[in-house]
Amino acid sequence: MIPKVNNQFSGDEFLYRLSSFLLKEGELHPEEISRINSDVFYLKTADSAQYVLKRHRKKVSSEQQWDFFEAIDEVNIIPFIRFPNGRRIISGDGYWTLAEYQQGKRLRYTRDADRSAAVQALKSFHEKAEGIHLQAQIKRGSYFFRAGQRLELFKKTHPFFELYGFENLYSDIVQQTALYLERSSAFSWEIREEQEKEQGKWMHGDVASHNFLHSGDQTFLLDFDLLQQTTQLYDYIQLAQRFLPCLNWDPEQLFRYRMVADSDMKPWLYAVGIPSDVLREWLHQLQTKEKSSLLVYLEKMETNWIERRYFLKKAEGMLKL
Repeated sequence: MIPKVNNQFSGDEFLYRLSSFLLKEGELHPEEISRINSDVFYLKTADSAQYVLKRHRKKVSSEQQWDFFEAIDEVNIIPFIRFPNGRRIISGDGYWTLAEYQQGKRLRYTRDADRSAAVQALKSFHEKAEGIHLQAQIKRGSYFFRAGQRLELFKKTHPFFELYGFENLYSDIVQQTALYLERSSAFSWEIREEQEKEQGKWMHGDVASHNFLHSGDQTFLLDFDLLQQTTQLYDYIQLAQRFLPCLNWDPEQLFRYRMVADSDMKPWLYAVGIPSDVLREWLHQLQTKEKSSLLVYLEKMETNWIERRYFLKKAEGMLKL
């Protein structure tokens, strides 16, 4: 059993213990270990084999990903591989998986070529991520259910907006979220979800730019922790929200990427209008940052919010929603 990652052990001591753990539980003998982040490590063995080691907090997450990787046909993903002793997962202060290390560069959504590469890579993945029915899978709430939950949590943070003089911003965000949740409810999202579940379709769940790796002439998808069997349209809702700040919130530029079919434009755009990303990032900010930085954060949030409102007004006019 390896120790928990805390201040009890220095970085070097933890890596030494991790090396011993990998040898004992996985018969893997790394000569070099470096930390990518708190749960992801780069490994290199004596024969120059390179791997990425990842710790998962929940066993069910690593098991679902393993089952999915074994079920899907070859596609632009970097799947797990077995440890040298044949085990899929080894446990000790979490659940550990292994993947081959792939040299490449993470995408940046500030670049047009990278945005296009992300859309194409996601579509290629979606084409293969269907007809897959796993016996055991994680049940997650729908996009709209989670957005509703975030809205309720957001409402509890009203005192911060009042304290710093941003009550109008707070009210506007709450009103727009409620409005677009209501507008989205006019479409048969639950029916769509059930239909695509029956077809065995899966979405990636986290299309942040750092989860795309460009190597040679291919773009790979990484990090399937939020993998879910549901409508794949949810991935394009999130991708649009991530693209827009890099497009000056211009709907014409966004539509150019042809993420969704014309028949899906209206429900997709209404869902993009739900500022779930704003709610998520604000709640994260309160958990991780010093309160002294909130004024600067709120000023930036207000500027971005004005641009977001411009996008919605122009997009609705273009589509005559």
